Amino acid sequence: MMIILIFTVVFWIFELGWLMYTYSVMADAANEGVRYSIVHSGGDATGAKSKVITFASTSLHNVSALNTSVTFPDGG
Repeated sequence: MMIILIFTVVFWIFELGWLMYTYSVMADAANEGVRYSIVHSGGDATGAKSKVITFASTSLHNVSALNTSVTFPDGG
């Protein structure tokens, strides 16, 4: 009975670590897209999306279903 409890706790520790890693990768990818948009301030939504996808794909995640949306405050 004790081994099941230990296994469950260890499993949840790994799952929580993976969840935090995923959050960190997605937040960093979004920041990279914002950074690209600031430096290349021409309203290039395609370039920002590409930068986010490229940055996120360097992680261990499958980004084929990643959906990005780029909007600019001036409507561009």
